[in-house]
Amino acid sequence: EAFAVYERLEADDPKAGSYAHDHLLAMEDRANVFRLRGEQYALLAAAQPDLAVEHQDSARRWKLEAVHVLELAVEKGQRSFNADEANVMYARRLALILAQLGRSYESLSRYTEAEAAYERSIELRDVLVATDPTNQHFNDAVVGWYRLGSLRELEAGDSDARGLRAALDAYTRAREFVQRQLDAGVQPDNTHLKSVEAQIDAVRRRISS
Repeated sequence: EAFAVYERLEADDPKAGSYAHDHLLAMEDRANVFRLRGEQYALLAAAQPDLAVEHQDSARRWKLEAVHVLELAVEKGQRSFNADEANVMYARRLALILAQLGRSYESLSRYTEAEAAYERSIELRDVLVATDPTNQHFNDAVVGWYRLGSLRELEAGDSDARGLRAALDAYTRAREFVQRQLDAGVQPDNTHLKSVEAQIDAVRRRISS
C-alpha cells in the first residue's frame, strides 16, 4: 500500500524528486526485511538439522524475494538518475541499492551477478567522490571496493592466483581512497582502514604461499 501512495504522489508531482527518493528507500527497507527473514531461516537450518531442508528452502525463497524487490528498485533508481544525472541524492541511492543487490546475489552464490552489481555501484561511487568529495562519499567508495575484493577473494579460494590478484587490486583501490582522505586532512573510518590493510596483508600472504 505504501508503494501505491508513493506512485500516486510521483504521478501528481513528477518534479518533486523527494517522492521518488523516498519510494526507493521504502523498497530498500522492504528488501531488507526479506533478506533478514532469509538469514533467520538460514540460522534455523544450522540449528535444527532435522528441519534443515525446509529451513534452507525458506531461506532461499526470502532471499529471492529480496532480490526481486532490489532489481525493481535498481530499475526505478536508474530511471530517476538518468533523468537527472547531476542529482547527488539519486546517484548515491542507486549506488547503495546496487550494493545491496550485490550482497543478495552473493548470498545466493550468484557471484557473476554479484560482481556486476558491485562494479556498477563502484562506478557511481567513484564519480561521486570526483564530483562531490565529501567524507561520506569517500567512505562509500572504500566500502564498495572492499566488498568487491571480498567477493573476488571468496571466488578465488586457495588455488586461483589470478582471482586473488584481482581481489588484491580491489583492496588496494579501497586503500587508495583511504589515503586520499588522509591526504585531504580528513580522518577516515578507522575500522575501514584496519580492515582494508588486514585484507591486503592476508591476500599477499596467500599469493606468495
